[in-house]
Amino acid sequence: MQTISNWFQNNMDLVFILYGLAFFIMGVSILSQPKKGSKLKLANILWVLAYFGLTHSINEWLDAWEIIKGYNRSLAGIRFYILLISYFFLFEFGRRLFLLEKEKYPVILKKFSKCLSWWVAPVLVLCIYFLGAFFNESLHSEEIWTRYLLGFPSGILIGAGFILYYYYERQIFKPIGVRRYFIGASLTFLFYGVLGGLIVHKSDFFPSNLLNKDLFLSLTKIPVQVFRLICAAVATWSIVGISRIFNWETIKILEEEINKRKKFEAEREKLNEQLLKTNENLRRLALRDSHTGLYNHGYLVRIIESELSRAKRYEHPLSVIFMDIDFFKSINDVYGHQFGDLVLKQFANNLQKVVRSSDILVRYGGEEFVVILPQISIVDAMALSGRILASINSYEFGNGTQTVKLKVSIAVSSYPNDYVHRGMDLVELADKILIKAKEHGGNRVYSSEDTKNNKGVPVETIQESSDVSTLKDKIYRLTKRANQSVIEATAAFAKTIEIKDYHTGDHVEKTVLYATEIAKALGISGESIENIQQASMLHDLGKVGISEEILSKPTNLTEEEFMKIKAHPQIGADIIRPIQFMQSVIPLIRHHHERWDGRGYPAELKGKEIPIGARIIAVADAYQALTSDRPYRKAYSKEEAIRIIQEEAGSHFDPEIVKIFTEIFNRDTQIK
Repeated sequence: MQTISNWFQNNMDLVFILYGLAFFIMGVSILSQPKKGSKLKLANILWVLAYFGLTHSINEWLDAWEIIKGYNRSLAGIRFYILLISYFFLFEFGRRLFLLEKEKYPVILKKFSKCLSWWVAPVLVLCIYFLGAFFNESLHSEEIWTRYLLGFPSGILIGAGFILYYYYERQIFKPIGVRRYFIGASLTFLFYGVLGGLIVHKSDFFPSNLLNKDLFLSLTKIPVQVFRLICAAVATWSIVGISRIFNWETIKILEEEINKRKKFEAEREKLNEQLLKTNENLRRLALRDSHTGLYNHGYLVRIIESELSRAKRYEHPLSVIFMDIDFFKSINDVYGHQFGDLVLKQFANNLQKVVRSSDILVRYGGEEFVVILPQISIVDAMALSGRILASINSYEFGNGTQTVKLKVSIAVSSYPNDYVHRGMDLVELADKILIKAKEHGGNRVYSSEDTKNNKGVPVETIQESSDVSTLKDKIYRLTKRANQSVIEATAAFAKTIEIKDYHTGDHVEKTVLYATEIAKALGISGESIENIQQASMLHDLGKVGISEEILSKPTNLTEEEFMKIKAHPQIGADIIRPIQFMQSVIPLIRHHHERWDGRGYPAELKGKEIPIGARIIAVADAYQALTSDRPYRKAYSKEEAIRIIQEEAGSHFDPEIVKIFTEIFNRDTQIK
């Protein structure tokens, strides 16, 4: 026995290292055990015991360091405070553990539990400092009182707490087989409370002068730290075993979930048939546009390939009509999106009345629609497109209070006239043709024949020898589509003038028509005609800056009001100026109110100083203005309007343009 005693006394540093390691393992195992979502009360307080284990392990390792390196007062001070903190956590865990099942305790334990308020541990810490101040070597005395006031009560509270908690929850824990762990934890913490709380350094005050480490060593021949080490190891084993309840709880929850699933399995089988029917309905709905009730883009991608395959197999034609409502954004901007949604529904209903029941109607996206025409040739598809265009142009869309007329650009592609490999190639080809239809003014029907260049080569079938041609083609189409979107957005902005100046909406469309016909008669190039069309469309854009009172005034304008009216060409030019690709349109908008004799505005240009496009718009604009009702007069007849313009030739208007417009008027019933 003496040999064993000597070995322990000579290797106390190792004892302290193992002692600290046991509590460190306890702390880490508690923190690493998943407890989130647990219904057990114990899960909510184990973290306090984990902090005791981690802090107390540091205290024991500092004891080992002191044995190895020798006593150091600063190190001793640090060690004491860590000991105080660790025992504070131990006491707090014991207090919380004892109170877990307090509502089930007998009367005497309930009364005792009322004494264990949250402030008990802080008060005990203050007492430790107060008592330590009365004795020599305060650090030494405070450590003893820490063990007396925190360590010893902690062991009793934890020992009793584990036994009571298991007793009141035994029905839950019985299937797990953790009773031995609770008993082990209870007994080891009771022993640890005695060994760590009462067996202290020898001192000159009671009871440390009678019950201390020296007396314990003389009786057992083995240092008390060895027994504390054993308690720490057994306590760690017990706590790790108790942690099994959280794994079991997780498994139990999973088993309960499995049982619930099995319970409802029979009912699920009964519902399968109904669910299958519901899913089938949902699949059909997923292929429909929720707003118009037509098929959607996803359905188009699926059906077009099978339709082309069938057309090739049976040598039948297959045509595609691609439609885009011109300047639809202006309807949303002027009347609101709710009105625009109503128009789209009415547009879809109108289409359904014109096409065959076997034709497939698709809302491609936004204001774009596609019609798939099985066994319809290019000739019949063009004829049907004409009927659709006429039907749309003649119909008044709206809600009775507000109505609008729609213009629509239509493109037709057809197999085998347009040979394609995939069904979507037909749609993409129609999309390309649609761009051309819009570039040429919209509200018309185009096929691939209408996109051929002057040499008779179809524009969309021109091939280059490398992938560069494909990239150039994509960039060209994307640029054209982007430019068209900007034009439409700007036109939508201009459309707001219709609210303020009621004759402007119809006025703009007819001015574009007249200006285009004059430009063609003058032999102006295609690109310049596009500029004139865009300028005709936007020439009154600047009126957004003029008040409604001035625009709709039924009497003569004052000089100040007329000056404001004269500013609208410059305002319109300023609005367009940031749009890079429309720079060539700006002079036409700015100068469409110049006069041939130089007395116009804003720059007082004269004769051919005025851009020819602006001179053309001036005539077209004047004719449309004269044949429209104004707040201050009724519309002139078309013949009277022509006579007035002819009288102004050479003073207000370019005489050559007036002459050409007169010739167009005499032969073109669309104008006349």
